[in-house]
Amino acid sequence: MANLKTKVKKYLEANSKTWDNTKVSLQNDSDGKGDYIKSWSYDIPEPTDEQLATYESSAQTEENNNAIR
Repeated sequence: MANLKTKVKKYLEANSKTWDNTKVSLQNDSDGKGDYIKSWSYDIPEPTDEQLATYESSAQTEENNNAIR
């Protein structure tokens, strides 16, 4: 399963945006619920879990390719 950061990055790219640490932050509270978007200040809507799920395949491919490099 691809990590949240990669799926968010793919969502941003699909909306002509780039990852910017000052506009999005991810967090994991170690409570078993996993990573989540803590803050979002882009001028596009924050993605839903369903929207992010649509990027699973392309995000996993990117992570696999990065691991090979």
